Amino acid sequence: MKNTIQNIPTEFAQRLSSLKVKTALFTSSEGRQYLYLSGEWSKHQEKRDQYPNAKILSGLLGSSGSSWSEKAYAFCVADCFDPCMYIQFGSSWEDAYESYCDNDEQLIIPESDYADYGITKDADGNWNSYEYTGSYTSDGALIDTDNVQAVSSQSLKLVEITF
Repeated sequence: MKNTIQNIPTEFAQRLSSLKVKTALFTSSEGRQYLYLSGEWSKHQEKRDQYPNAKILSGLLGSSGSSWSEKAYAFCVADCFDPCMYIQFGSSWEDAYESYCDNDEQLIIPESDYADYGITKDADGNWNSYEYTGSYTSDGALIDTDNVQAVSSQSLKLVEITF
């Protein structure tokens, strides 16, 4: 029987995104499996065969750093048939969501798209970003979170990890 963990020490969660993690398997309370594979998938054929129904994760985004114990949550931008899915750690779902919005660079709105969001330029040619009514990162960058979805409001369990 394997040991599973739901509460992950923050120091470990912070290092997961920078360590040379080869594979990591997470499960939901509903029994769904989520598998992270580093590098090329062809190098992990045995692991893919072992968990044929697992959803492949695109990355581990690390820790929110807000508490001593964190949980894993899976998020994606649901804008296509099979969106990239990432694991984000946080002390709660809300904490993980905020960290995901800070960490996933595909959410940042490029200046070339500001007009699409109703943001205009003033007489000096500067963007009037105060007109934007959407979300911002903690650094103040404008982000589009309309299509951000969580796999589940429940945290995932870390079942297996290899380095």
